[in-house]
Amino acid sequence: MIRIHELPREAFQTHPRVLPFQQKLQYLQALLSAGFHTVETGSVVSPRLLPQMADSLKLVESIDLSGTNTRLMMLLVNSKGADLVAPYETITCLSYPFSISRVFAEKNQKSSPEDLIRTADYIMNICTRTGREFIPYLSMAFGNPYGDPWTIEILMEWVMHFRDKGISYLPLSNVSIAISPVLCAEVFRSLYREFPDMEFGLHLHTRRGNALDCLKAAWDEGCRNFDTVMAGLGGCPMTGHELLSNLDTAEMLDFLDENNINAPVSREAYLSLSALSRELFGNGS
Repeated sequence: MIRIHELPREAFQTHPRVLPFQQKLQYLQALLSAGFHTVETGSVVSPRLLPQMADSLKLVESIDLSGTNTRLMMLLVNSKGADLVAPYETITCLSYPFSISRVFAEKNQKSSPEDLIRTADYIMNICTRTGREFIPYLSMAFGNPYGDPWTIEILMEWVMHFRDKGISYLPLSNVSIAISPVLCAEVFRSLYREFPDMEFGLHLHTRRGNALDCLKAAWDEGCRNFDTVMAGLGGCPMTGHELLSNLDTAEMLDFLDENNINAPVSREAYLSLSALSRELFGNGS
């Protein structure tokens, strides 16, 4: 079964201005009724760094979850954020960007890998205690533009680290480096062969219109979890390599259509969301 995880948080956080609260709420409500498996509504970060995210918890308080099976996810970057989110029972998934690159960890989160491990453990303990799913996604899963050593064997060591802690699902991200379909296929093939009891996802950053070959490579190797953003908006704002956007929801749906794969989001729902996206972000979706 294919699962599409829509991440409006990516679009919110990179928009040049703070978007109106009611429009964001309307947009999130539409996403929740469209058929996505999960919607990542926001993140808990310093409003000084990302003022666009300051209303994330207020939005959660206002969202109506009646009539939807879509899960709410919130991205966290530190233990303080985890403590703030813990009382919000409607947030059933907590995501955390875990970098296997020391340089990227210091640049993106002002942390060492050791700090990231401690924070990941802290968030995971909250999830265990409150019945939530912890979703650490592995940054730099397909290479490293920062000079740190990278091999598939190093990636496997980190997958094993989380597998041994009871994590069964790991999204893989390229963050800020373009990847080839050959490498994409090799990574998923190697991981599924070594960890057949786990699920992996593709959190792909790509230039517009260049996703198809990587999507097919991941699909052919067994990946059935994909992160998307309407119009491909967003990206990581603190990497120093902000050249790639997110996987466009339209490209994902086109890929499914072209391969006669039933999509969980209908074209009718997509067109309605596209209109709301244009109204909210002023993009060409």
